[in-house]
Amino acid sequence: MLLTEKIEDINKWLKRDFGCFPDDTPNWRVVLAGEQTEKRRMTHTDSGMQLLFPEVREVRKYQHIDPDKYVLERQVPVMGDTDVIGKTSYEPAWTFEDRHGNYLPPVYMACKFVIDRIYSQQDKAGFMKKYNDPETDPEYREQRVKDMEFKLFGNETPVGDALAHGYGITVPENFSNEKKEVKNG
Repeated sequence: MLLTEKIEDINKWLKRDFGCFPDDTPNWRVVLAGEQTEKRRMTHTDSGMQLLFPEVREVRKYQHIDPDKYVLERQVPVMGDTDVIGKTSYEPAWTFEDRHGNYLPPVYMACKFVIDRIYSQQDKAGFMKKYNDPETDPEYREQRVKDMEFKLFGNETPVGDALAHGYGITVPENFSNEKKEVKNG
């Protein structure tokens, strides 16, 4: 198998660019099909006999894909009544092969293209839009710092500081600077 980019690098870039689930597992990853297993609740033995009670077994995930091919997977929540054990599962989005089923090496740009196409179709459907983290926008971060400074320090000025530290004076609102003549009667 010819690799033009390291799988570790591709997965690092996918995690960086497309984020993680709350448990810090990546939303997208590239894996070798033959190495993937999953835990499933089984009701029958391998020979086809029905079990009295379901049991959990670890089985090969991609029996229908050549074990020497790479797969781009997307992590999705497991919903409804299913035999997959766990709250999330990685599901195949793309197999790295040409239209004749021949091996293609995984590359990051191909992963990005597939992911962007999936997200664009979801945007058209109006659900699960790509999350853009506002924290990455420099203007947003700068405004957030200003807001924090204002909350922490208020509207500090030299006059406010002088009053707070006891070396400033206040002038009553009804004070007049005009000199009044005092008449002696």
